[in-house]
Amino acid sequence: MKYIKMTDIFGVQYRQQISLDEKVQKSALSGICSLIVLGASFGYFLYIMNLWWSSKILPNSTSIMKVENYSQILYNEDDLFEFSYWKYTNGQIDPFRLQRNILTPIGIYFINGIPQKPFSLLDEKPTISPYNTSLQRVDNLSLIQNSGYDTTLNQTTELMILITACNSTLLKSQYECASDSEIQDFFEQSVNYISFWLNLKQYDPHSQKFQVVKKQYYLTLDSQISHQGQLILTQTQATIDTGILFGNYEQKSYIYNAQLITSATNIHFFSTLLVESAYLSLLIRLDPISNDTQIVYPKLGAILAQVGSIMSILMTIQYVLRYYNEQLLDSDFIDKVLGFYFQDYSEVKQSKDQADSKICKDLIEKAKKKLVQITHL
Repeated sequence: MKYIKMTDIFGVQYRQQISLDEKVQKSALSGICSLIVLGASFGYFLYIMNLWWSSKILPNSTSIMKVENYSQILYNEDDLFEFSYWKYTNGQIDPFRLQRNILTPIGIYFINGIPQKPFSLLDEKPTISPYNTSLQRVDNLSLIQNSGYDTTLNQTTELMILITACNSTLLKSQYECASDSEIQDFFEQSVNYISFWLNLKQYDPHSQKFQVVKKQYYLTLDSQISHQGQLILTQTQATIDTGILFGNYEQKSYIYNAQLITSATNIHFFSTLLVESAYLSLLIRLDPISNDTQIVYPKLGAILAQVGSIMSILMTIQYVLRYYNEQLLDSDFIDKVLGFYFQDYSEVKQSKDQADSKICKDLIEKAKKKLVQITHL
């Protein structure tokens, strides 16, 4: 039982009463300061907790660049890119119209460098672009890079977009191509551009959601020169920890940046592949270099530790107040002892006469020394 008592961490010390029902010296000044400190501490606690709960405290984020031999990305619900004809005057016509089509956007997947069957990107129910022309896109886009040539994994898959003169073999039966003169007039009447939007993503730490940021490119169309481009996409693999006490991980892959490399060649460069002339070609592929990002939101323990560090600074005032109360207790105790032995002590202490002040001071010093001697006994 003796050793069990020694482990008790809740033991208390005996404290003699200073006066009736009072064992600790307290003062009005200390009470006011205590209320101020406690109020400030509690207010700061509520302020920090509100910031934390509303995700206004930024998470810790680390990002490293790495090289991967294999990566892939799939777009099912949203679109990686969109493009349309840039119509800047009312006299221009949309070359991607279905009836009397002038230009046909064609998609070709290249799997391990081998071209697959071409398909038309013309949409029968297109969305209207900001230029009041039809907006083209690729549904169910899948891109793969296998730079390690691992045969156990999917082969490298890239997408090439070609803008050609109307290709009747890819048009549905109810639609037709424009005449050669209409196609020629299209190139002669105006300077022609394709507006290409790449839908990049970035993470918003406040809403804890991904936001789409459109990066726009302008690509020219010319009847004599074919413009080629390579759009190299940089992928980010993000791991997001939103746990309150323990880890709650979510992984997300998205395209956060791209590099466009352009060149020019003859419009008949792709004639062996498509039979038609290509005014614009754009090869879209994944970059082996990617970013690995770790986003960790502060846990409840870290927030409480932050609040505790500030509160401990505020509570340093307790040492000053404790010293004040100790001095007040000593002075009050000595005054009571001297008042017991000297009936006129209170009058001498309140006197403004220098002789009385000196006598009072000497009495207090002698009383302090006597109390020290009694304590040692």
